[in-house]
Parts: sequence; C-alpha cells; structure tokens
Amino acid sequence: MQNKSRRLKENFWFWVIFIALVLFALISDWWKTNTALGWMIILGVSAILIFIFIKFRSVRSKAAWVVKSTAERIIYDSSEIHRREPVPNKIRKRVLERARNHCENHDCNYNGMTEIHHIDGNNSNNDPRNLIALCRNCHNDAGNGVITASQCRNWVKRDYFQMKNNRTSW
Repeated sequence: MQNKSRRLKENFWFWVIFIALVLFALISDWWKTNTALGWMIILGVSAILIFIFIKFRSVRSKAAWVVKSTAERIIYDSSEIHRREPVPNKIRKRVLERARNHCENHDCNYNGMTEIHHIDGNNSNNDPRNLIALCRNCHNDAGNGVITASQCRNWVKRDYFQMKNNRTSW
C-alpha cells in the first residue's frame, strides 16, 4: 500500500513538470506580443516552483537524486562498470587464511574483523598476491597513502613465507 502512494506522488510530480513544460512552450509563443505580462507570469511561476522546492523535502531529495544520477552518467562512460565486483569467496578465504583472520600489519594490535585491500588499487585484480587483509584503520591508511603499496607487498610476501613454512612442518 505504501508503494502505491509513493508511485502516485512520483507520477503526480511527473505530470506537474510535463504540464509546466507544455505551458511554457505555449507561453513562449504568446510572449512575442505580450512581453510585460509574460514576465509577470514567469516570475509568478518561478515563485511557486521555488516555494514548492523549499517547502517539500521530497521534491528536494528527488531533485538531488536526478542531479546526482545525471552527473554520474555524464562523468562515467555508460560501458564502464560503476559497481565494484566483490572478491570471490574462494580467494577471500585464501587471503584470510594466510592472514589467520588478523590484520597483516604486524605493528597493528587489532584483532577484530578484517577487510580485503587491493594493493595496486585495481579493484578488478583479484590475484591473492594483490590482496591483503587489513583492519579498518590500516585499510583507511593504505587507501590514503599512509601505508604504501610496497609495505603491503612485503607483508604479503612475509605471510606467504610463514604460511609455507608452517604447512611443511605439519
């Protein structure tokens, strides 16, 4: 029931805008002979639209959504993938196994949940040598350049070496 009322509101605003555009086209043709009256009508319609925009939050949020989506379409090529592909579970498990479910920064003492970080910054490169398990703080530092890619690569090499030595000793 709630979706139906939401659909009615969206359709209502669509028709309001459509009718306003049709009226604008008719007025612009009539404008040539009645310029002063045309300006008064335009100012009145503008004042009403500004009032609606200020008074109703739903109109502002819809306008913001339209502006944001339009800007994204202009900035990004339509063939480009906008959403990041998740790291496949098999690879994620290998990386977390290598890290023993801890942050691979040995200077970090955080023992909570870890996040997977792409060392080279390429989110489609899911090679386990390009992935490192970091806590949220270290992940932010790596993203901001505080922790360098070479440091991350060294940590991955060190942990692969330790994992290899531990397996041969079993």
